[in-house]
Formats: sequence, structure tokens, C-alpha cells
Amino acid sequence: MISMKTIRAIMVCSAIALAGMGSAPDGHAAESTGIDVGNLVIRPSLRLSVGYNTNVFLQSKRELDGEMASPVLAISPRLAWAVNNPRSIDFNGDFGVSWTQPFAGDPGVNEDFRDQHLTASGSAGLVFNPRGAVSFSLEDRMRLADTDASVDIQEDEFGVVFSERGNDIGAAKIFANSLSASIGFHPHGMYRESRMGFSGTLSAHWRRFRYLERHSSDHSAMGGRLQLNWNFLPRSMVYLVLGVDRTVYDEDASLALTRIEVLPSPDVVNNPLRNVASTAVRVSIGYAGLIARRLSATAQIGFGVGLYEEGASPSRIGALLQLRYQINSSNSLQVGYSTDFADATFANYIDFHRLWAGWSAEGEKLSGEIAAFWQINSYSEFQSTVPDDEGGVVEVYNASERSDYILGAKASIALHITSNVHVGLRYQINGTWTDFEATRTGGSIDDQINTPLSGDPEFLRHQIMLYLQLQM
Repeated sequence: MISMKTIRAIMVCSAIALAGMGSAPDGHAAESTGIDVGNLVIRPSLRLSVGYNTNVFLQSKRELDGEMASPVLAISPRLAWAVNNPRSIDFNGDFGVSWTQPFAGDPGVNEDFRDQHLTASGSAGLVFNPRGAVSFSLEDRMRLADTDASVDIQEDEFGVVFSERGNDIGAAKIFANSLSASIGFHPHGMYRESRMGFSGTLSAHWRRFRYLERHSSDHSAMGGRLQLNWNFLPRSMVYLVLGVDRTVYDEDASLALTRIEVLPSPDVVNNPLRNVASTAVRVSIGYAGLIARRLSATAQIGFGVGLYEEGASPSRIGALLQLRYQINSSNSLQVGYSTDFADATFANYIDFHRLWAGWSAEGEKLSGEIAAFWQINSYSEFQSTVPDDEGGVVEVYNASERSDYILGAKASIALHITSNVHVGLRYQINGTWTDFEATRTGGSIDDQINTPLSGDPEFLRHQIMLYLQLQM
């Protein structure tokens, strides 16, 4: 089965990833030559952006009254590096920060309108013996975001469940770090290259998620993955993937947060949690390669189980299908579908279905892209309690029918004045809708009420940004 992380990596190739702080502008312009420092090539860049955001802090149901809308200024320097023509050692990476300032909005509604905000992200990779039959690699990736204001939520390489975003739970304010190590076996080609014959990778990973405003959701994930490939044609292969992942939360499953207001007021419950440790095991087979002269495909199917220490556990088929049509050397179309389960902090897990499509064109002077996705998340059954200050249970909730509907779309155009100067315009829309209500079925309070357990996860955001990017 394919994980959410793998799906997102594939979607990056579909030009769906947003380029909020990237070292290359929207539209996939040709890279600059960079600066040679010994055997390294250094590529600094600076992006200056100004635009308008209708829902800066992802507040729910506030877009129409304008309280969360604001012009936004962002300054985003970034530094990328890579070894020039690596032989025994390959070292590459990038690091950048983004300073963001909203200029309008009501500070009485959200005091963050008074403040500037800083986000940071980066990665570094080290590969030993990339041209040999056996290679060893280390990779570390991180992201630190102290605000929702500048987070590109259409893509999330760290696997935060998309519909659990928004100011209600502060999931976008996060420090995430991912460390991985792998051994590659590729006797007929370089590291991560496709050649004839057999190849494979054995990897292990450790990821840490620390939420800046909700430490009760802090957790770690660790696991391993074995992939075996057989390239029976130069550009076509079949593969087998075996994977095991273990998720452990800092606080146990008995945790339940109290209401925002003093009980027995019927105000919203502030997201009771399901911090249940689990182990997921997946096996899948797939094909990747050409099926016609201009048409390539990735098809994967498998089975996985999630073993939770308490409550419901999933066992189901997972699948992925992606088609890419290369119209010409600079134009391509992609469509895809995937389904699987994923761990969630609300209930034990979700079952998801995801559709995406994208078009991109890259020219010497002008580039552009249009992309969109639609995802449905269905949550597992669970029970949650709300205690009083002395530990007595005042409310008991049951839920088995929550579904979230997630939309993301983007359109962009970039003018490449020179290889070092780019001007672009980007529009994106992101939103989440839910049909969930949980009914209180027990406890010491007599009134029967329907209350959303996770606050109000629904939001909608439009954003349009004009940017100038300078790079060397």
C-alpha cells in the first residue's frame, strides 16, 4: 500500500506542490548557474511577494465578514547547494526562511495581526558511493512554522492530516523533523537511476512532530521500508514494497480536553483526542513506466493493517493510479487517484480517497501551471469523554460518521526575464467542509445536545500573490 507521504511525493512531479519559498519560481523555470565554491554549487535566491489573503489564520466561517482578510507581504530568502558532478560523495540541500506580515484585519479578533511571523524549512542529503553498486544515504528534513499565515497547506510532506488544519487546533503551528537512512543496491546504474536489471532500497526513518499550541498531540513515528525493483525495459519496472510504521504519542489515550467555556455551558468542546499508539504494516506491488510513446503510468495495489492498542483498527486494500501524458517537451498533463488509511489525532484513523489533476507548461520566457485535488476523509468510530476538574466524567460522546471534504486548486504564470530574474502571479484556493456532529450519550449532565467535538474545522481561503524572484 502507498503512504500519504509517497502520494505527495508523486504529486510534486505533477506540479501540484506550491512554491511558497522554493528556490525556483512557479512554472519550473530553468535553474540559474549558481556560484561555484570548490566542488559545491551554491544557489542563493530571494523572493519578494505581495498579495491578498481572504483568511490569513485559517479561521472558520469568518471569510465573508472580512475579519480575517488582509493584504500580505512576504520576504523569503533561500539557499540551495549541491555537489558538482558527484562521484564518491554527493551532498545537497537547501534552507530558507519566510518573513510574513499581514497589514489589515481586526487585532481584536486575532492579536497576531499586530505581529510579523517567521517560518523556516530545509533539508540536507548525503550519499556515499552514488555511482557504485551499493550506496548509503542520510537525509534530514525540517519545518518550523509559528503561524498559519504563510503555510502552504495544499502539500504537506510531513504527513499532517490535511483536514485537521486550522486555527481551532493550531495544527499548522508546528515543528517537524524527519530523519532517514537507507542502503541502495543498484548494480546497473547510479543512485536512484532506472537501468536494466534488479535494484532495491532498504531504509529506516524517524519523524518527530511537535505542535507549538497543542503539545497534547506531540508524537513520534518510526519505521522501515524495503523496495525491490526489476527494470525489464530501460524505462519500465515492476516493484515490491514492504513497510512497517510505529506511531507513539507523548500523552496516552485517556486524555480528553475540557470545553473552552466552563461546564455546563453548551459551548464547543475543544477537540478531545485519540492518542493511541499503533503499528501499521503494508505490502504492495506496482508498475512504473511507459505504456505508449508519450504516455507513462504508475499503478500500485496492496494491503495494509493498522494495529491500534485501543479502539478500532483498519485493514483494507490501498491503491494508486497515476497517468502522465507528455504533450511535447515542455507541456504535460497528469491525473491520479489514490486510496488508503492514515493515522489521525481525531479518532484512531481515516480512510481517504484522493483525486488530482494538473497541467504544466515550461517555456524559455513564459511558464505556467494549473492543478487541483479533491479528497474525502472518513473517520473511524470512537468514544471520547469530557472530565471535570476532579476527574469525574461529565459527558460521553460517540462518533462513527464524520467525513471531511477537502479541496485545493492553484493557477500560476511566471515570466522569466533572465535566468536570474523572474516575475510571477499565483492564485490558490483551499478549503475543508465537514458533515460531522457527535451526540452526547452519557455523563453527569442531563441535557442531550449535539456538539462538534473538534471545534469548527471548516474553513475557506483564497490567496493571490504577485512576486519577484532573484536568484544566482
